[in-house]
Amino acid sequence: TPLIAARRYFWGAYSFSTLGRFVHGMALSWVVWTQTHSPLWLSAIALLSALPSLPLAPVAGSMADRFHRHHILLITQTIAAALTAFLSFSDHLNPYNLAVLALIFGIVTSIDGPSMHSMLVETGETVSQAVARQSLVMNVARSIAPMLAVFIIESFSATWCFAMNAICFIPMIAVMAVVKIP
Repeated sequence: TPLIAARRYFWGAYSFSTLGRFVHGMALSWVVWTQTHSPLWLSAIALLSALPSLPLAPVAGSMADRFHRHHILLITQTIAAALTAFLSFSDHLNPYNLAVLALIFGIVTSIDGPSMHSMLVETGETVSQAVARQSLVMNVARSIAPMLAVFIIESFSATWCFAMNAICFIPMIAVMAVVKIP
C-alpha cells in the first residue's frame, strides 16, 4: 500500500540522514581539535550545537503543531544541507567560523527536532514502535559513524565528511517533497 511504501522511504531517508549527522559531528570535532588542540574549543562547539534546543524547543514544538510538518522538515533539511555543503567547500574553516556554523546548525536542528519526532509517529506505527525504531536507528548510526568518519578523514579529509552529510540530507528532502505521509 502507499502508506507502507511512504513509511519505508521515510525511515530509509531518516536513517541515512541520522548517519550523516553523526559523521558530521565527528568531523566537526576533529577539525576543531586539529586546529586548536583545545578542550575548551571542543566544549564550546558542543555547547553551541546543543544550546539552542533549550529556548527553542517549546517554540519549535508549537510550530510543529501549527504548521505543516512536511514543509518545516523540507525547509530545515534544506538549510542543514546547504550549511554542510558550505562546510564542504569552504576554505575558511577556522574555530570562530565553525562556532558560528555550529550555532546555526544547532538552531536548525532545534526547529527540525519536534517536527521530525512527530513524523516518526505519523508513519502509521504505534508510538512504542516508532520510539523503538528511532532508538535502533540512532544507536546503529552512533555505532557506525565514528568508524565511517575515521575512514573518510584518513582516506580523503574531514571536509568530505561534511560533503557526505550534505548528500545524506538529499533523500529526506526528496521524501518530504514527494511522499505524503498523513
